[in-house]
Amino acid sequence: MGMSHSLAEPRRRSVLAHVDPDALTRSVTDEILAGEDAYAERTMPRDLLDAVTRDNILALFAAIDGETLDLEPARRVGSLKAELGIPLAGVMHAYRIAGIKLWHEIGDVAAGSVEEGGLFELGMQVWSILDQFSTAAAEAHREVTDSRGRWVEQTRIAAVLDLLDDASDPQQRDHAAAVLGWTDDSRLVVVATDSPISALSTSDGPAGAIQWVDRGGLRMGVSVVSGGTTRRRWTPDLDARIGVSEEFDLLQDAPTGGRQAALALRCAGTARAGVVHYGEMPVETLVVSQPAVSLEVAAQILGGLADLPEDDRNVLLDTVEAWIELDGSSSKAAGRLHCHRNTVLYRLRRVEKLTGRSVAKPADVVALGVAVLARRHLG
Repeated sequence: MGMSHSLAEPRRRSVLAHVDPDALTRSVTDEILAGEDAYAERTMPRDLLDAVTRDNILALFAAIDGETLDLEPARRVGSLKAELGIPLAGVMHAYRIAGIKLWHEIGDVAAGSVEEGGLFELGMQVWSILDQFSTAAAEAHREVTDSRGRWVEQTRIAAVLDLLDDASDPQQRDHAAAVLGWTDDSRLVVVATDSPISALSTSDGPAGAIQWVDRGGLRMGVSVVSGGTTRRRWTPDLDARIGVSEEFDLLQDAPTGGRQAALALRCAGTARAGVVHYGEMPVETLVVSQPAVSLEVAAQILGGLADLPEDDRNVLLDTVEAWIELDGSSSKAAGRLHCHRNTVLYRLRRVEKLTGRSVAKPADVVALGVAVLARRHLG
């Protein structure tokens, strides 16, 4: 930005020559450390804070004096504060402090000797350069923060994978627990989903974010259970199918928890959304844990019914499923299936004829129920 005739370059240099950069540095750092967010800034040693502040002030003076704009001090302070965990807001606040104090100094020096128009233009130049400095510092801060965030996430992902791996040794699991911030008395669950969600909550309060990993075609995570040893009921933040393992407190049980969560998820069947805890559906768990055997047994149970055309077969199996789920009530099954009660009874007689099993015998009903579950969960 060019200067007006009312504050030509020699006069501008004269004004800056009366501003002591060391005194300005001390004044700026004093105010930074006195602010309400000073607890964050105090992670940086005072001599280091003084040094980076002075570097930025000198670079600012040089830019105002017409030298080539050097944004390296701004980028350096942005990166340094990000590495020390100082929030971006603190970085931006420091530049505002520096700008205000510098402007007060310039105003005191130039009072009565510089025309109002020239002082205004100098102010525009100061704040324009400060804006470029703060932008450069903010970009550097974000680059470091993003990089650290990716590193932290990758470290947490590796920790979860180590926990779920049967081959991991105790030292690996202890390290993983430390990375994830768990204590010796933490109670844990493994959660599995095939839905694109990133967090869960319990019915009586947040349980904390879960670090998800891709494993075996599913997304899995290990989470601390809040509220002691009480069994939790988990609900997804979004529509999702969720499988939850039993609670455990020994890290060596995490791989078992992973298998339990995956089985519980499979027990959810074709439902669009729902949460299943391992052990809630024992028969379904048996079916999905031995898929090959379950399908063989189902074929034997269904007999000739399995050879029917698909549409006809599905009608009969849907009828058996509804009748069993509704405690053997043909009237309720008819209501669910939108047909007459006599139609349900007719279909059940067909099932008996095709399978050789009687719906009046509890053992045969159990067998038919297993076949229906295998069909629902295994196809």
